[in-house]
Amino acid sequence: MAEGYEVYKVVRDGREKGIFVSCYAPLKLQIEYKIGEKSIPKVGKLFCFNNLNSAQRFMKEMYFFEKGSILLCETNSIDFLSNVECIPQGRREDAYAYNYNIFWQNPQIWKESHNGNSIPDGTVFCDYVIPLEEVR
Repeated sequence: MAEGYEVYKVVRDGREKGIFVSCYAPLKLQIEYKIGEKSIPKVGKLFCFNNLNSAQRFMKEMYFFEKGSILLCETNSIDFLSNVECIPQGRREDAYAYNYNIFWQNPQIWKESHNGNSIPDGTVFCDYVIPLEEVR
């Protein structure tokens, strides 16, 4: 593998065959994933998994199992952000996007001042990914 690391990205099917979209990001921050093309987040880093089992567990826990896919990706950028304990959420789209932006300004202190979902086991953060193939 040319880039250095293999990671797994949980996605949803996009509007066209062969195009996938973020499954958990706010609509304003969703990005598309295409096999062989570099995907870069609009804000912060991409939430990925360092193993297939963790990606599958996330899909089941978040009810994406029937409508989601898992992409095997490559990257040269992995960050474990070990001090980060939760991820942003919001009931309204604008609040969710705002929370995402604030989260990435200082993810280590997010838990102290905000509520959020716990980060799933096996989560890694990537500056970009290049999807290689759909594995599920």
